Amino acid sequence: MRSRKRWKRPKPGTSSPILCEHFSVQAFKALQCELRPREGGRYESTLRSGQASGSGTGSSAGVILCSSAMSASAFERHQVRMYGKPMASLIHPGHPLMAAITDLIIEAHATKLKQGTVFVDPTDEGDTPKVMIMLDHAVRESPYGQDERQVASRRMQFVQIDAQGTVTSTGWAPHLDLEPLPEEDASLIQDILRQPWLCETLEQQALNYAAEKLARRKGQDASLFSADATRRAQIEHIAMQKVFEYERANGYTTEDVSAEKCGWDISSFKPGHPDRHIEVKGRAKGQSTITVIRN
Repeated sequence: MRSRKRWKRPKPGTSSPILCEHFSVQAFKALQCELRPREGGRYESTLRSGQASGSGTGSSAGVILCSSAMSASAFERHQVRMYGKPMASLIHPGHPLMAAITDLIIEAHATKLKQGTVFVDPTDEGDTPKVMIMLDHAVRESPYGQDERQVASRRMQFVQIDAQGTVTSTGWAPHLDLEPLPEEDASLIQDILRQPWLCETLEQQALNYAAEKLARRKGQDASLFSADATRRAQIEHIAMQKVFEYERANGYTTEDVSAEKCGWDISSFKPGHPDRHIEVKGRAKGQSTITVIRN
């Protein structure tokens, strides 16, 4: 067992080496790759990251390649250089190999993340259920003349929603303090899982809250964001319905693709006519500004 002293919580917004090490060991097992423990807490494997196309599994961070030579890896700075041993590569969240492995794990288990699971908070003596939603917050650069927007900053954010619809931020990594629900207790929560407030709109509530409270840059004018996220969602819904009505009245078949993040909100089709990809913008009465971004 690892000592409790070593499992020390890192500062907010940073990742502890022990967390990176634990994730990497489990990820390598899931990917059926070998990560051999060596002396001094270091590891070695035949995997490395690369940028060559068509040579391995593609991901947004590059590809993972196999080589015949073993390469040394370390998760602590003091393990990088050891007397009489080859220099090791320091593995951290920004390392290309870590990024590629993370993308592969997310791709393989995306449906499980979407489905969710049930945790128990051992420090909460109450019996009120809450939903915790994990958000992937990325800031992308958009250099002129490039179609691919590179990620300049990326972090995970968490929000919590209760039965009354109250949304709050839960901090940088609240899931580390939670425990899985024992299998023998699964039957005790079936009535909770069927409660009507646990619906598909929770994700949109979380996104609205994040856009209003979490994604705002330091010093940015709060007036640029709606003071009422629910009202803003209603305005967007009304605007979408108006476009649907107009398109159908003109003989087009419509499809709502707003949740697919493909760059527009409505796909519209009509035999003998070009397909229409429509980005919908709605505004409240009395407002004079509509914000349009390049995508």
